[in-house]
Amino acid sequence: MLEESLKLVFGVGAFVGMSRRRHNSIDELVFGANLTSWIRPPW
Repeated sequence: MLEESLKLVFGVGAFVGMSRRRHNSIDELVFGANLTSWIRPPW
């Protein structure tokens, strides 16, 4: 469980960093979708 929490924090941090660096909505949507499926894989 701790490992998943670290992954979540790291993923959100990377997502926020990317969003601040460049506001490309397409990239953010794609990255967000990949991040969501990475954290909670569709069963």
